[in-house]
Amino acid sequence: MGDFKTSSGIYGIDYWLQVAAYRLLAESEGDDTYDGSVIVRLGKKGPTDFEVKYLYEYETFRDAFLACLKIYRAQDAIKGLTSN
Repeated sequence: MGDFKTSSGIYGIDYWLQVAAYRLLAESEGDDTYDGSVIVRLGKKGPTDFEVKYLYEYETFRDAFLACLKIYRAQDAIKGLTSN
């Protein structure tokens, strides 16, 4: 599973969480299991400004994405409880 980006670099955890979420959705809808993840960064400086990174650890990032989703939903739920 992969994603294309136009940012200035590939760093941090965000892109990997996003690709894990894509994979989780695709596999839950019947896609075959993927072997890994790839981020392809297409820079704005021309055809030589690109970067590719691979990641083969899925479960850690899937679980982290699901944990973030739980936090997001909890934050959304508390807004409804505390608003007047």
